[in-house]
Amino acid sequence: MRFRSFLPVLAVGLILALVPLVTTSKQVLGTFIFAGIYAIAVIGLALFSGYAGQPSMGQAGFCAIGAYASAIVATKFSLSPWLGMLAAGATSGLVGWLIGSLILRLSGHYLAIGTLGFGIIVAALLKQWEWTGLSSGMRNVPRYEFVGDVLKTEAGYYYLVLVVLLVVIVLSLNLVRSRPGRALRALHESEIGAEMLGVDTATAKLRVFVLSAVLGGVAGSLYAHYVGSITPDTFEFTISVEMLVMAVIGGVSSVWGAAFGTAFIWGLSQAIKALPDLLPSAVKIPSITQFELMIFGAILILVMIFMPDGLVPTMTKRQRR
Repeated sequence: MRFRSFLPVLAVGLILALVPLVTTSKQVLGTFIFAGIYAIAVIGLALFSGYAGQPSMGQAGFCAIGAYASAIVATKFSLSPWLGMLAAGATSGLVGWLIGSLILRLSGHYLAIGTLGFGIIVAALLKQWEWTGLSSGMRNVPRYEFVGDVLKTEAGYYYLVLVVLLVVIVLSLNLVRSRPGRALRALHESEIGAEMLGVDTATAKLRVFVLSAVLGGVAGSLYAHYVGSITPDTFEFTISVEMLVMAVIGGVSSVWGAAFGTAFIWGLSQAIKALPDLLPSAVKIPSITQFELMIFGAILILVMIFMPDGLVPTMTKRQRR
């Protein structure tokens, strides 16, 4: 990556690094932490669905695999949570390779349905395995350890997630600007055209699918060790849909778009949930969940109509003009 291209990442990192210095609120820092964790998984989804042009609705399944793999290593085997993170990425990547070798023979809507089925199967299996705590899930998942108890504080964990997120952004930007990245964009435009240009489309799709799975696993590990408890319902298939919405709104064919879309949707979700406490007592919202879905649905429709490429790519094009 050229230094000029690295400047936006550095600027964003410096700005976000100031957040714990501005506020010590656990609620505010927790919102940023969850947004960062989701952003890591959504960037992986953007690489596969946006750059490679392959629909996927099973990213939550890889997050679940990573979360449980990391939790099992840390609790059942009493090993370091850092080894749990490595196990999360490795296990999710291995499962991604095994599943991708079969499911990537599909395309279009069939591939989307296949990945959706994969996510549902993962959630169902986690409820049947004793090591995962069955439907009750796993409790007392320890935090990562680094220089004493620094990562056990909200600010410490915030910086951990921020560092991981920035590393993922830098590596992803390097990937999409490299020769394999250009092959993915060619694959997105036309699989037949990419093959005529000499691109091994089957290998390219499998590799980016595995990479997407690894990022999902790392995000799951960060989630498990932050919350301290996980259940199969935490990673139900609706989470995959939410991740896809985050990527589409921000710009599914943009690394920055995936990160921005995640921050935008997650921040808006928290604001909507806090709305009943801010409104006068005379004003009542029957169902905050349904109201949230209505808002997200309206935003998605407007973005698809007026900004089909997503918020970040559209604003970038307008600025260049």
